[in-house]
Amino acid sequence: MPVLIWTVTSRALIGHAELCEVDAGPGRRVFTAWADALPAGEGCDPVPVLDDDGVTRLRAVRRCSGVPVVLTAAVHPF
Repeated sequence: MPVLIWTVTSRALIGHAELCEVDAGPGRRVFTAWADALPAGEGCDPVPVLDDDGVTRLRAVRRCSGVPVVLTAAVHPF
C-alpha cells in the first residue's frame, strides 16, 4: 500500500497524504487505494473541498475492527 502519515488519537486513527498533483494522477490514487482497501464507514464520503489556496482537501471515513479510520489528503496544484 502507498505510504501515509499516521496519527493516533483517542477518537480515531488518522492517515494523511500530501499530494502534489491534480486529477487522477499517481498521488491521487494513493488516497483512493487506501479508501478502497478499508471497509466503508457510515454514510457517504464528503465531497472534495477546494480551499482559497487552490488545495483540494479529500476525506474518507472508514471503520476497521471497530476503530474509526479517517483518511485525509491535501492535493496541491503544483
